[in-house]
Amino acid sequence: MLLGNIYRRTMPVSLARVAAAVERATDIRVDVLDLKARDPARETEYKRVDLGDRMAIVNRIGASFDIAADAIRRSDIIGLSNHFTYESGVIRDLISFARRVRPDVRIIVGGADAKARPQFYLDVGADLVFRGDVSPEELVSNDWSVKRIVGDYRHPFSEMSRPAFDKLQPVSQYSDSHDGPVPDGVGTPVGFIHFTRGCPRECDFCESRRTKFEALPLADALAMINHYASFGIRTLNFADDNLLLLKRDYLQALFAALRERGFAW
Repeated sequence: MLLGNIYRRTMPVSLARVAAAVERATDIRVDVLDLKARDPARETEYKRVDLGDRMAIVNRIGASFDIAADAIRRSDIIGLSNHFTYESGVIRDLISFARRVRPDVRIIVGGADAKARPQFYLDVGADLVFRGDVSPEELVSNDWSVKRIVGDYRHPFSEMSRPAFDKLQPVSQYSDSHDGPVPDGVGTPVGFIHFTRGCPRECDFCESRRTKFEALPLADALAMINHYASFGIRTLNFADDNLLLLKRDYLQALFAALRERGFAW
């Protein structure tokens, strides 16, 4: 029996956004290695959970860590992203692997779970943990002597609206949504997109409340749609927490533009 969705071919748009922002602001060259996409059919058991009358076997999807060894050896900084607490053990193991391959490599971690539990990632070996967006200034700093949590830096939202999809080639491999494979007849590839970030509400159970609500200006939102279309993306998976909080005129213009360009969503 399978518990929950299995993500095999979901596009890591957040990594493409970070790559674009860092290369625009610094002289750092960024490459993206998506281990899931390298071998989406491969499953590796990495832990078991005792449920009393039965045992849950937890598998990691994707290529062996060994695939990343060459990238680790030639890199000065390794950036890891994790949004889900249940995957934090994989990040812990990958940090340990990177340290064995190259003990002096600098390791940074970001993502929703890092924002909610930054100390965990410091404890398992990260040098910097970002509670907000990745700060390009921190990456070019000469002070890496103290492992630390970097505060709630917010990169200009408009500057993150053109993800570096060229880092994810071929884009056509990303055929899943966050609910798994899409139904027959839905065009692929599937791209994840958001026009807002954060939330104005204060629900204790939700990480999104930690980020101030912000919406892309409509002109930037429309330019982002065109950017996605230029890479052949056909279906959009909205990653907004609160898209429908936007004003009616904004939403009508946005959905009309999506329909005009032939997107499904």
